[in-house]
Amino acid sequence: MKDYLEQDPRRRDKMVIVGRGGKAAFTDYEIMSVEGGGIRVTLHPQTGRTHQLRVQLAGRGAAIIGDRLYGGKPAERLMLHARRISLPDRGDFKARSWICEEEF
Repeated sequence: MKDYLEQDPRRRDKMVIVGRGGKAAFTDYEIMSVEGGGIRVTLHPQTGRTHQLRVQLAGRGAAIIGDRLYGGKPAERLMLHARRISLPDRGDFKARSWICEEEF
């Protein structure tokens, strides 16, 4: 997915996809399964824009379950899970990675 994102002019806590301007947001994805009216996907963001995954999926009519801000179906919480997070070395902050072994 490739989109350009910017802050929603009507809501400072929300981002929107725009046709011109904005910051580029790239995400690779893989559909894992389709079941019970939902789609389970694995997302690989290539950029780190604010709310990137949430905005890109909602913009395609597939808002994340529990995402009240972007129109997801109601749930107790946002159904977005990170399997692995890696942060690069930044001066006095050493590079770190976290991996979740649990299946969701």
